[in-house]
Amino acid sequence: MGLFGLLFLAFSSALVLHFNLRTAQTHVTEFCLGGNYTTNSTFQADLSILLSSMSNNNSTSRNNTRFFTNTVRRNSDGVYGFFQCRGDYTSEDCKNCAKTATEEVTNRCPFKKETVLFYDECLLHYSDKNFIYNLQLDPAVFLVNSVDISNADQFTPRLNTLMEGIVARALSNSSSLFAVGKSYFTSSKNISGLAQCTQDISTTDCGRCLNRSISQLSCCDTKQGGQVIKPSCIVRFEIYNFFGPEAIIPALPPAPAPPPPPTPITAPPITARSYG
Repeated sequence: MGLFGLLFLAFSSALVLHFNLRTAQTHVTEFCLGGNYTTNSTFQADLSILLSSMSNNNSTSRNNTRFFTNTVRRNSDGVYGFFQCRGDYTSEDCKNCAKTATEEVTNRCPFKKETVLFYDECLLHYSDKNFIYNLQLDPAVFLVNSVDISNADQFTPRLNTLMEGIVARALSNSSSLFAVGKSYFTSSKNISGLAQCTQDISTTDCGRCLNRSISQLSCCDTKQGGQVIKPSCIVRFEIYNFFGPEAIIPALPPAPAPPPPPTPITAPPITARSYG
């Protein structure tokens, strides 16, 4: 896949993805890529077979239906598909998102030979090229909450520490490449963060994707929320909890206040001496 420009999107706090975690799927964005296919072409027929199989989860799967792939290749114009749910959703939620994604994907990117479709709960990727097991850092999209954080001097260092810790935990969990976390940045306010890679890539490639993405969170580290979304990984933070109760872990306490300056001590006078 060639290099694509970065797309910046902003959303107001009123429209930030703040919703009941077990309601209908929440569309986030999509990448409409590659060339076009034509009506009644072999590719269109193969894509229809692929999406039907993925909707019904009749494909290569693991991790209790949270990740699966399939390929339909009846001639040289094959189509490859990948589906994955966010790590804190149940198998039933995952199946529901698969159904929604496979029904909507061709409307989001009509007649495109490659599409990556993101919901808050899952992602669906298909292509005429075999992308599975390959790291994909581009294209990328930044979703930035338009509302500034009021105490950025406390918030930004705490955010950086939190996200670095979440990435480390995601990389240590090679079976899911997923982690969440929370951290207080004041005595009463906390940050929630998430990091996840697609499960077809290696832990090493996951680290490359996540570490590059958290470095790009500088786009939003003085805002109340932000996401960096790529075909192979996603990182996100908000100042509200956005993951399911089964994923919640104890929040890190706020950073301690700096110690008071030392009390000055009056020293006795010093007699200077010179040595010849």
